[in-house]
Amino acid sequence: MPELHINKFSPLIERKKNAQAWYEEFKKKGEKRMLIEGVERGDRDSHDQATLLLERYPDEALPALKAGIKAAKESLSRNPLVVSLASMKGDGPLPLLLIEVNEGPYSYGRLAAAKSLHQRGRPKAWHL
Repeated sequence: MPELHINKFSPLIERKKNAQAWYEEFKKKGEKRMLIEGVERGDRDSHDQATLLLERYPDEALPALKAGIKAAKESLSRNPLVVSLASMKGDGPLPLLLIEVNEGPYSYGRLAAAKSLHQRGRPKAWHL
């Protein structure tokens, strides 16, 4: 019988430890706090977190999206958060949409913000 080497299973052991640590943090903080922090990180997973946050805790979404958009350092992270912001109902996201359409670093995010402003009856809310 071949000798079993622990090194062969090290990646699995590491994943299990990471999953257990995440679950312990989740139990301590709760779903809402974990979603808020996930959005605020502004990384590639933040959009999925934002979708859940908007579904389950819409009143918490605006400040988290503002922080996440600010923290996002690349278009693949930032643009989906801007799209999430643009999907929000009401006037709450208007100031952030105006900033994004005028000063956003990525054309896709600016376009999403402009489209949302247009749909809200604010088609001339940006300056060229």
